[in-house]
Amino acid sequence: MAVLRNLVACDSQGGLTFRDMRAPREESKRWTVDRNRISSIQLNPANEHLAVTSHLKGMTRLWDLRKLQGMPQDATDDTTNAMAKVADFYHGKRSSEAVSRSCGGASPSARP
Repeated sequence: MAVLRNLVACDSQGGLTFRDMRAPREESKRWTVDRNRISSIQLNPANEHLAVTSHLKGMTRLWDLRKLQGMPQDATDDTTNAMAKVADFYHGKRSSEAVSRSCGGASPSARP
């Protein structure tokens, strides 16, 4: 059975919250990465340092959580985007879910 080590959450104010489940709750960190609501976030099952977010303004972004964790929590969204964003894709549609899969691997729902 896998042990949950990290919890990552998004919020309606453009924030990402990171918590190491082995550390006290008070050590959780939150960064503002967008000026608008983030609809969803999903960790890459093959690489826990990568996460994909979807945004109601029609944007999907790929993040390197290691770089984000090294930044001060009061960093602006421009700074977090410049330093921790790996890629983005503007598709112009409201998006409520993002999915991350490793190349060549089965999706988590397809596993036995």
